[in-house]
Amino acid sequence: MGSYLGGHVPALDTPEYIALYQAGRLPVDKLLTHRITLDEINEGFDRLAEGKAIRQVIDF
Repeated sequence: MGSYLGGHVPALDTPEYIALYQAGRLPVDKLLTHRITLDEINEGFDRLAEGKAIRQVIDF
């Protein structure tokens, strides 16, 4: 079933996502394509526009 604009309820859903991740059932690390710094943000946007990245995390 799909949803429009997500439908995420943080107070209910986030603890469940954390539990799934901790149990090894939600492989978040496999969903990341890049880790970047704030100084690399423009390169990150370029990768997204070129289709070379799916999910990137900005390390502050």
